[in-house]
Amino acid sequence: MRKPALLALSTAVLALVGTAVWLIWFRDTIPKLEPDPSVQYTPPADAPSTAAPGEWPQWRGPNRNSTSLESDWSSTWPADGPPKLWRAQIGAGYAAVAVSKGKLYALGNADGKDTLRCLDAETGKEVWTLSHPERLESGGYPGPRATPTVDAGRVYTLSLGGELRCVDAEKGTLLWSHHLVKEVKAKLPQWGAASSPLIEGNLVIVFGGGKAEVAAFEKTSGKLAWTALEEPGGYASPVAFTHQGQRALGVLTGRTLVALDFTHGTELFRQTFKNGNEINASDPIFAEGQVFVANGYNGKSALLQLGAGAPAVVWENQELMIHFNTAVRHEGYLYGTSGQVNASGGAFKCIDWKTGAVAWSKENLFASALRAGNRLVLLERNGALVVAEASPKAYKELARAQVLGGECWTMPVLANGRIYVRNKTGELVCLDVRAAK
Repeated sequence: MRKPALLALSTAVLALVGTAVWLIWFRDTIPKLEPDPSVQYTPPADAPSTAAPGEWPQWRGPNRNSTSLESDWSSTWPADGPPKLWRAQIGAGYAAVAVSKGKLYALGNADGKDTLRCLDAETGKEVWTLSHPERLESGGYPGPRATPTVDAGRVYTLSLGGELRCVDAEKGTLLWSHHLVKEVKAKLPQWGAASSPLIEGNLVIVFGGGKAEVAAFEKTSGKLAWTALEEPGGYASPVAFTHQGQRALGVLTGRTLVALDFTHGTELFRQTFKNGNEINASDPIFAEGQVFVANGYNGKSALLQLGAGAPAVVWENQELMIHFNTAVRHEGYLYGTSGQVNASGGAFKCIDWKTGAVAWSKENLFASALRAGNRLVLLERNGALVVAEASPKAYKELARAQVLGGECWTMPVLANGRIYVRNKTGELVCLDVRAAK
């Protein structure tokens, strides 16, 4: 190599190193945000929360369990699929949409900015937008991963770089924001922040990583209530459940299932659960005093019995190795995809909750899922929309249509007789599945 070229390469390397050092210095010189002792946890009036049919205000639906409360919708479609009511470009990313009070909230990235969009859920007409600087990629995958959460007239978002924002749902104005890396010294995982904000009483909770794996803020003022855990960051979202008669927070880090109390973030129990990559991205499912956990990368799934002490393993196998899209639980069975979304193969399976035994398996069907009544709505990774029976007897397909192109890793949303689907590049489509009157 000639000297000028070697000199140029050396200069470039030094510049990169200098930038990295400056970023670390910048992060570490910003004063750490400390918990405010005036913030006291106020439990929700009713737990779990309920919502009217047509509401999908957060990740995985009104009760954060991948279940729609709607029953009056149709899976009898024309040959080319349900009518397309409107399309919109929302920016790159993997975040699902939230629907509340006739408005749709979508998050995406373009031109070096994350943009939160409020659209009319029926017409797709833009109501307002709000943008802020944010990098496009982390680990080669573009845009935000976390779904907006709508609560009491506010929208909460988390960028892949770790900025938590609270926005007025009607006006689109920023009410407060905090940066997990800069202010609470979180160390985000390889592919960035991915946890969709959880509202519990007067708190909003998100995951970071490192010395602040979990951070809880007062949802109205933005004051920090507490941080907890020092763990490798995970990609699952926080889940609220009842444990031993009290409200608890379920946290799946890169290598551990942990339960915390909401008052101070005090640890209630922990159970090691990891694969060789220390990557957990599927939410834990709590039901009947038990919890189901699963991961991918040649990982495993397990059912754990909860009690006064450490969880006990009920069963453990490799029948449902979930990369990231959380399974759906219905009448004692789990429905979900086993395999890697960015690899060939994969199978959509029905698993017995109590035993882990496979009731049926549909090979080469890789999809995210929600349930509405006794039907499953599936979005395949290639953009095919499928409706199937939610039954352990057999896989029975009721409808199928190609509704979107590109890479589709985001779960569909069903709200007010409309199904919303998006792809990685930010194409959002609204489909009419209202039952005929």
